[in-house]
Amino acid sequence: MRSVMPVDDVVLEAACRPNAYMDPKRMERVFEDFTAVVLKHEPKQRIAPLVGDAFYTKVKACSAIVASSEPRFYGNIIVKKGVIYPA
Repeated sequence: MRSVMPVDDVVLEAACRPNAYMDPKRMERVFEDFTAVVLKHEPKQRIAPLVGDAFYTKVKACSAIVASSEPRFYGNIIVKKGVIYPA
């Protein structure tokens, strides 16, 4: 998947998540799982929490939305696509 949808490696915060209960420091299990996956594949990246409507405003500006089967509350993440470098 990373060959066609790499995470942007130019910006520091290419992934964003919502906040649980309006608390950016609160780490729900789903956020921990997202962080582990992002760090496994892109160790220089981190997932930035976006407070309140900032997350949903950013969602409305997205070019593509992928619906997953994630059933947990706050199971949303925004990932900025990077460049596909030539071989």
